[in-house]
Amino acid sequence: MPRRFLCFDCNTGIAGDMTVAALVGVGVPQEVLQDALYSLGVEGLSVTFGQTVNHGFAANTFRVDYPGKHEHHHHDEHEHGHEHHHEHRHLADIEALMERGKLSARAKELALRMFRIVAEAEAEAHGLPVEEVHFHEVGAYDSIADIVSVAVAVDYLGVEDVVFRNLTDGCGTIHCAHGELPVPVPAVVNILFKYAIPLAICEVPTELVTPTGAAIVAALGQGVRMPSRYVVKAVSAGAGEREIGRANLLRAMLLEEAEEPVSQSDTIWVLETNIDDATGEQLAFTAELLLEHGARDAHFTPVFMKKGRPGWLLTVLADEAKLAELEGIIFANTTTIGIRRYRCERTCLEREELAVQTPDGEARVKCVRYAGQIFLYPEYESVRELARHSGRDFKTVFDEIRLLAANSIF
Repeated sequence: MPRRFLCFDCNTGIAGDMTVAALVGVGVPQEVLQDALYSLGVEGLSVTFGQTVNHGFAANTFRVDYPGKHEHHHHDEHEHGHEHHHEHRHLADIEALMERGKLSARAKELALRMFRIVAEAEAEAHGLPVEEVHFHEVGAYDSIADIVSVAVAVDYLGVEDVVFRNLTDGCGTIHCAHGELPVPVPAVVNILFKYAIPLAICEVPTELVTPTGAAIVAALGQGVRMPSRYVVKAVSAGAGEREIGRANLLRAMLLEEAEEPVSQSDTIWVLETNIDDATGEQLAFTAELLLEHGARDAHFTPVFMKKGRPGWLLTVLADEAKLAELEGIIFANTTTIGIRRYRCERTCLEREELAVQTPDGEARVKCVRYAGQIFLYPEYESVRELARHSGRDFKTVFDEIRLLAANSIF
């Protein structure tokens, strides 16, 4: 079964409500989220799903309501467009809440992971142990609904791989319960730092990435790459509540990895590096390791380098999935400090492997077809072993194997 991916385009940031709204649009029933949220037993909590048009683009909305919710003129730095309110809980209270909810094991684990990420970031920002911090940001109705809904939705979709592209925050400062804070706010910066999440900054003078949004990225999107080819199975956008002067949308796409087309043309990756200060033993050992770890080929070409120094050009052919591992081998076992990489198109002839029986044992033969012609190439290892076993010369064994292969085909 093809792998499925969730992809979020975060060009105008990410927040919990936007994420939930986008997930509903790619196939998560509203009733599934409502049932999960109401199973927590949070008195007075209700959620509303809707649609809107944001700067000419259709999008979904997700709103959380509860008794005593009220409007403030300033923006709570920890919710992207949510009204500010005062509901304090410890992380332990959140964990107890998750335990009594009717959530799957995976949804519960995902939700707790996101809560802990925010809690640790807030504790770091305030200089307190996690257990001692009052989390109105984490414990409020809004964040509970957002985080639990995201966890339940991802679990419902059965998606293991989540990609967040172009994560972008605004600039300037925001006013919040703690006064004026720079954007990105401290909790977001702590999450970005701990999880090595890349961030771009745009000219919008407000917060676009909330701690809840950053925690979603940290919990779900680490170490996942987009498939090289995919089919879009569903697409949706979740709208933020704030007016930022342009479309304030988080786009979600449900993707299915597509197989590479079967044709004579395909691609291979090339790794190259110039080396003039490594020993012959180092180079030979490196080539052996590269081939043992999946390189399609590895060879050295003599070159003249700067200042007239003789050196070697190491060239490695490899599949994309092997690049990181093979680069690590090169860096660890040679003196190079830089490796070039590029994708190269190639034309491959149709081929298959044959097994033929000789008087001295079985031999493997590569059978290649092109324009109605057939070319037969006995494999070196087979010829070598049979020649050693029989005591005959290499060429005689080679020709015998090729003739037997030809007789088996024609």
